[in-house]
Amino acid sequence: MLLQFDNKKWGSPSSFLSYKRSKLNLRVFLAGHIVAMVTYSATKLTATYSPMIVQFVDTMMFVSTSIEWL
Repeated sequence: MLLQFDNKKWGSPSSFLSYKRSKLNLRVFLAGHIVAMVTYSATKLTATYSPMIVQFVDTMMFVSTSIEWL
């Protein structure tokens, strides 16, 4: 008795490799998307809070130079 595989049900071996390749492409795309979103968020936060940080640092520098030490 010979074993026969139903290719309609399981697909050919090349379709399995195609699935693996597609899955890898999706993972790479999602990883790149996550990095892009984190970079965008960090850039946006830096641009939003940068003036306040600069003002705080300038104020601290002014206060530290104007204090008369005993």
